[in-house]
Amino acid sequence: MLFKSLVQSGLLAVAGLSQYASAASSASSSSSSSDSETIEVVGNKFYYANNGSQFYIRGIAYQASVSSQNTSFVDPLADGTTCKRDLPYLVGANTNVLRVYALDNASDHSECMNMFKDAGIYIIADLAQPKVSISTDDPAWNIELYNRYTSVIDEMQQYDNTLGFFAGNEVITNSTNSNAAPFIKAAIRDMKKYMSDSGYRAIPIGYSANDDADTRVASASYFNCGDEDEVADFYEPKNSPT
Repeated sequence: MLFKSLVQSGLLAVAGLSQYASAASSASSSSSSSDSETIEVVGNKFYYANNGSQFYIRGIAYQASVSSQNTSFVDPLADGTTCKRDLPYLVGANTNVLRVYALDNASDHSECMNMFKDAGIYIIADLAQPKVSISTDDPAWNIELYNRYTSVIDEMQQYDNTLGFFAGNEVITNSTNSNAAPFIKAAIRDMKKYMSDSGYRAIPIGYSANDDADTRVASASYFNCGDEDEVADFYEPKNSPT
């Protein structure tokens, strides 16, 4: 699903499963609202924290192919030259959110993040990386994963234009491996607690589902049930092609 528009794929806040508007209806939430203010989830929508106006996503995935079969990756937010090259095209496409699938937590991201911040562009970052992620076939939530996830949060929380994190990406692929869901939810719970215990702002954490009609809605219901400290803040279902 790489390089697929988040709007096209139907990025939703979990609570109420309210679909976000298209780019055509989102002009009012341009960078003029605030290029540097943080975004928060209230109810089933995203809002600018400073003035309460609604934030509508106009996004693309911003990374070369990353998958379990391709365990190496290039961190797109660690290369200021590439970010500077791409920025005019992203702005020209009226983009305000980039999804990044894998980050090198030891790299410096300040040049790209500040460049995108000045342009009113926010980042949703996956907490996993190909070699360290919750597995579809043998799901677990362990110390290695915990340390990986918290290291990404430690790095990215410092930037106001970090909009959110994904705790899992297409981990549940059909009804035979839905037993992975509790491990993803445990990750969401523990990362929320980690941010709170660390004194970080409450950056939204969500889950990105795959294109399986039998599990999409059930997964959304599951990730939306329970106490506030364990539910997903947003949910991205992939729409079937027409």
